[in-house]
Amino acid sequence: MNSKIKQRPRLVVSSLLAAVFIPIIATAAEVPRATFDVANFKEAMAQVTGAAAIAESKQVSIQASSITEEASQTHIKVVTSLPGVEQIAIFAEDNPRPLLANFRLPKDTVSEVGARVKIQKNTNIVAVVKADGKFYTTKYLVKVGGRGCGG
Repeated sequence: MNSKIKQRPRLVVSSLLAAVFIPIIATAAEVPRATFDVANFKEAMAQVTGAAAIAESKQVSIQASSITEEASQTHIKVVTSLPGVEQIAIFAEDNPRPLLANFRLPKDTVSEVGARVKIQKNTNIVAVVKADGKFYTTKYLVKVGGRGCGG
């Protein structure tokens, strides 16, 4: 009987964690796979934004090393202070498949995402944020000091 009492808190905590993380995982999974297969940067950007106008914004920032020694695991973080963020996409302009990540964020979520990605060679990392129905962008140059994803 004591073992049942001790297990209940674990079950409650597990259920709460599942309730918090499953909606986030489900919304991230909604991105169509074909979007990631587009080889041209401008075409990939158009598919993500629906070819809408995109404004440069100082309220969007990219955090990454300016020179990466391990290009197959480059950590990129995008942070924004824009209100009403719905989506954050990360691109590498010169990669064979430029769309690296695309996150759809539930309402009132912290507007910060990160990913470990492969980059081919020196390239601009481009973040696109959709907030209140409008698109905003910034970019950051990352140089490859080690091996790129090509070898």
